[in-house]
Amino acid sequence: MEIKEVVLSIVVVCFLAQLFFMLFFYLRLSIHKNNQDKKTQEKTSLIICARNEKENLEQHLESFLKQDYNDFELIVVNDRSWDNSIEFLNNMALKYPKLKVVDIPDNQTDHFGKKFALTLAIKAAKYQQLLLTDADCRPKRISGFIK
Repeated sequence: MEIKEVVLSIVVVCFLAQLFFMLFFYLRLSIHKNNQDKKTQEKTSLIICARNEKENLEQHLESFLKQDYNDFELIVVNDRSWDNSIEFLNNMALKYPKLKVVDIPDNQTDHFGKKFALTLAIKAAKYQQLLLTDADCRPKRISGFIK
């Protein structure tokens, strides 16, 4: 056996060993990632606090509701708005069963701010996993936030 054949044999064996290792490693990584994707499909409550955000709600609310995520609810807190946000939200709630509206009327004597609105939304949430956003944020995929 010549030296060229020995070197070629060693190179081929090393190449096959490396190929086997890479296939084994990446295959396991792919299976692990798929299991994580299934695992992240937990039920989620998406919470939006809005005060005088009717324009933003009109622009973005349907996009929030049309997510590719299976189990979620959308809770929108109308925090003492005077721009007819509540009428818009109530109409949307009739159209979309995933939408839950919590209203803090403007005649509320105590003004606790956003903290109070978030507290009410969290109490209204039926799922443990919470995702908080604002009405002026553009919606992205819920699954992208949860990973």
